[in-house]
Amino acid sequence: FIKSKMNNCNVVLLILESFGQEMIGYYNKGYEKSLTPFLDSLLKESITFNGLANGRRSIEALPSVLCGLPSLMSTDYPSSKYAINRLDGFGKTLKDKGYTTAFFHGGNNGTMSFDITSKSSGFDNYYGRNEYNNDKDFDGTWGIYDNEFLQFTAKELNKLKKPFAATIFTLSSHHPYSLPCNYTDTTTNSPFEKTVRYVDFALKNFFEAISEYEWFENTLFVITADHVNPEHKFDDYKNILGTYNIPIAFYAPKYIDSKKVNEIAQHIDIGISIISALNINESAFSFGRNLFDSIQKPTFISYNNNLYLFSDGKYLLQSDGKNIQKIYDITSDKSLKNNIYHNNPQDYEKLDNKFKSRLQQYNNRMISNNLYYIK
Repeated sequence: FIKSKMNNCNVVLLILESFGQEMIGYYNKGYEKSLTPFLDSLLKESITFNGLANGRRSIEALPSVLCGLPSLMSTDYPSSKYAINRLDGFGKTLKDKGYTTAFFHGGNNGTMSFDITSKSSGFDNYYGRNEYNNDKDFDGTWGIYDNEFLQFTAKELNKLKKPFAATIFTLSSHHPYSLPCNYTDTTTNSPFEKTVRYVDFALKNFFEAISEYEWFENTLFVITADHVNPEHKFDDYKNILGTYNIPIAFYAPKYIDSKKVNEIAQHIDIGISIISALNINESAFSFGRNLFDSIQKPTFISYNNNLYLFSDGKYLLQSDGKNIQKIYDITSDKSLKNNIYHNNPQDYEKLDNKFKSRLQQYNNRMISNNLYYIK
């Protein structure tokens, strides 16, 4: 997929609030008129995967995306007793290689421990509502409206010493779905859908701004979402797997060929794949796989309501941690209506062992504070 080496390229990781595949025209043709025309155009020039979030909430997303750590506990990692564990995110790996690292989120400083989690993941410089320092653009609930904050982000990125690695987490597509008074939307879309359209508008303006900077062409942009959208219209997304479907894409036309890859990919694959794409020859810890090689096979793992989900891209396993509850063939049964486990239980022992080995590694490493690569 990578047509030329990306040594010393910058990285901008975009995490879009509540942007499930269902909201994005590139992934979902259900809307007569796409809510995301700009994002669609970007994804068409990217390598994209059938993305899956490893959690259901924003606070679960950062450890997964930044550190390759899925959310497999009843308590999210930042709120758990293990939050003091050492985590070496891809930000630390890049920082050790001379990168300037920064995290941008227009929300109230301290919200959902984003500042602490990003710092422990290797992102030194934090920019939030306090750093923006102009509450005329405050949305009244969460923080600074995305269009204004992304313009601020563009200017701050340009000040960073190169090469840099930055994560940007948007916020406007979140309940109560507030829109700035200087932005009008006369469509009949739902309030949430209107904020999706607004964020797409903000992304367009952001990319127009940064395209003027000399570092733009030598930057890898990675696009994903924290979790799926809060409301569903289409049947393909009204099942236990569809409620995890998010975008995962890598955009760098100078270096990466555009291609729509139908393989599943997950949050925890992102960090290790960025390190690989940048041609950094360094060992790093992750529960995910490098999307740019063929050594490891696609997988997905998550936990919700006392049940684990595990998939190899063909089958989806549902387990209580000890016993398989259900098996679905996700290639032929898109709506996941037919539990095929009891047909031939012995056929799924290998899949079950793959799941349990990952869960065992997760539990053992979490308890022993061994969530990093030991040289």
